[in-house]
Amino acid sequence: MTGPPSPSARGAALAQHAAMERALIETAGLVDRARGLAATRLQKHEALYREQLARVREAYLATVPTLAVSRCPITGEPLTYPIDPDGLDGLWWRYEAAVHPLFHPLRTLFALTGALRFNGDPDWTPFLCKPGPEAPFVLPRLLAEPAMAAVVSSVPVGRHTGYLVAYFAPEAPVGLSRPNTWGINHSVFTGAAGDASWDAQPEDPSEFDFQLRPWIEGGRILWIAPGDASLTLRRTLEGCPYLDVPSSRAVVRVQEGRRWEPR
Repeated sequence: MTGPPSPSARGAALAQHAAMERALIETAGLVDRARGLAATRLQKHEALYREQLARVREAYLATVPTLAVSRCPITGEPLTYPIDPDGLDGLWWRYEAAVHPLFHPLRTLFALTGALRFNGDPDWTPFLCKPGPEAPFVLPRLLAEPAMAAVVSSVPVGRHTGYLVAYFAPEAPVGLSRPNTWGINHSVFTGAAGDASWDAQPEDPSEFDFQLRPWIEGGRILWIAPGDASLTLRRTLEGCPYLDVPSSRAVVRVQEGRRWEPR
């Protein structure tokens, strides 16, 4: 696990990014209305803003730690994952055009989904966040694969509680589509050889199964206790904190301090 980033560095990068995006939007609008030499000059400004925006995103990425969040039940290897645990205002949580570090997953990792239970008001963010429902869930279509197993764990996200569900299989099942990665509108998996697999799936909450008890009893779901640095995989119902979490089952949306659910 990398060391904790400086909150001031993260905050400065996010503030600069928001200011640069506003400037870019304004400049793009001026370019659309301008003609001739004025348009050429504005286009140069627009290109400069894009370069600066890319540098600010890199500065933000430097503040995103890599955390030990799960463990493969097949190989026993720990799963480390770059994630912004400081709040939904981070660009990592932007549903569209998220800013994520390059991630080389374990060979056995098939998918990463998640949920987030709110503790108080949502974070203020200028972009749309979709951190999932408020209770952990599994996708039966993935667990229909006999060799697939899921591991439920938790990670703090600011003052909120994030639930990470990692799916593992000895080999990626042929023809089985990956769900979107937690919090974003697509999934990208980079293999050891550098080859990338990209997919985007429509979210269908009717596919979510929040009844984890039968899956644990059947040995298809394992879990890791919150705060357990040893990442010990547990297989029993006793003491499991992920059962019957009393919260919303809809995919929650957050933007500009407002939280809502689709009707």
